[in-house]
Amino acid sequence: MIMKEFNSHDAKLIELGALRARIVTRDGRPARIVSWNAKGSHPIVALVDLGPLEKAHQYTIEGKTDSRDNVKTNSDLLIEEGGEE
Repeated sequence: MIMKEFNSHDAKLIELGALRARIVTRDGRPARIVSWNAKGSHPIVALVDLGPLEKAHQYTIEGKTDSRDNVKTNSDLLIEEGGEE
């Protein structure tokens, strides 16, 4: 599996089934985007799989939970190529 930084273009292709990959958090939990246009600085809303439930998180357009450029968190979104869909 190849992990690469999140980008909205590829994420939308994944949603359409045109790119064989999946959206995951930095710590490997599957995530599915439910909105691209929430108000504010974190317009992406994704449901993160926590096992028995899903939890909503908001992200910047770059897939980050923190707006600061140099901060990475376990909840940030990545794209996993070669994994399960």
